[in-house]
Amino acid sequence: MVVKAIRVNRTGAYDQLLSEEAKELVAQNIIDPLWYSFDFFKECFDAECQVDAKNDPKVILQWGREGGKALLKEIAKQGGSDANLKTALDNYTRYHRSLFNFGEIEGTIVSDHEVHLAYNHFDPEWVNFFYMATGWQQEFFHLCIGKNVTYRILQRPMKGAEVTQISLTWD
Repeated sequence: MVVKAIRVNRTGAYDQLLSEEAKELVAQNIIDPLWYSFDFFKECFDAECQVDAKNDPKVILQWGREGGKALLKEIAKQGGSDANLKTALDNYTRYHRSLFNFGEIEGTIVSDHEVHLAYNHFDPEWVNFFYMATGWQQEFFHLCIGKNVTYRILQRPMKGAEVTQISLTWD
């Protein structure tokens, strides 16, 4: 998704943002994102956020909601409902792990109306990623439980943080 966006952009906007190594990898025909290293993925994603979203958190959150919707709908069909929140949470964390070969995610059910998701061993300063992931989470749980989901950042992504933790709630 990220590499594809960079490939189709013909404006030269990425020329100053990407390293020579990243430009070479973008030019290759690697399709599966699991083949990309964390550093490469981060560099490309941050460049895309700067070029296409002007690093606006609202835009990046919306990307997470919209961009993940098609994939999440398919998983959500099997994700359960309010009565099966554990299955929905397990499906989300499994989905997330299948996309990234770095970092860890843990999900915890706090109540029938709240879950916490914790990101361990991700770059704690990679704020753009956390906006995108939060959008995915909101949309996924919205599709699973059929209710509007709000988020709250419990532990912010910041330098030196061991974990970033997000709370999702609904009525």
